[in-house]
Amino acid sequence: MPIRLLIIVNHVKNMFTKFALLTFVLLAGLTQQCLSQQSRQMLLNQIKISPLRLIDEFNPGLELSYERIYANKFSTQIAIGYMKPLVGISANTDYNGWRYGIEEKYFINLSTRERSYWSFDAVYLKVNYNNEGIFQQDTALNSPEYKDTYHINKRTFAFNINRGMQIPLNHFVVDLSLGIGIKYKMTERTGLEDIHSIESTSRHPNFYDMANRVGNYFTISIPLNVRIGYQF
Repeated sequence: MPIRLLIIVNHVKNMFTKFALLTFVLLAGLTQQCLSQQSRQMLLNQIKISPLRLIDEFNPGLELSYERIYANKFSTQIAIGYMKPLVGISANTDYNGWRYGIEEKYFINLSTRERSYWSFDAVYLKVNYNNEGIFQQDTALNSPEYKDTYHINKRTFAFNINRGMQIPLNHFVVDLSLGIGIKYKMTERTGLEDIHSIESTSRHPNFYDMANRVGNYFTISIPLNVRIGYQF
């Protein structure tokens, strides 16, 4: 309780007025203390959106996640994404599907100001889309190139270890993380005019060719996530 206010109350001669002022000062101090404690209270639930997913050229969509903190050091997060180019950014046409993920976090420090963590996540992606490419029937005979369209059906399992940080801003939170892991891709291509034709690809590795590579194989996974949400 501020000393100046107590001095002012002490100089008031009317007992009723003094009692009223003293009650007001006490209630104001108690209210301030309660609000201060509430602002420092750990909020255990988070609902977040992934803005980078909206502008991902190869896997665009709307992804929402829910996270629950428990046992003072851990949290579990589940995520679901509706994969579709909602803002018109996509390297493919008629892209659609779903993405599911679960992540377990271990917080190195868990406070109301900054929370750094390690996590392990598992992700499943199932999408299909149409694409086009340049093909040749026989490269040895130098046959003419032609353009053809095809359909891609892709499934992916990914397992990652992530290092991240959460920045709480009152009832809002920013969650940043970067990880590394393995990804198993199962990609099928149908609808070609000639299934034995050979696609012309770039001489140098690029994301476009890697994203549409046909077959079942392992590859590296480097997830970068930015999530913004509301905590309660």
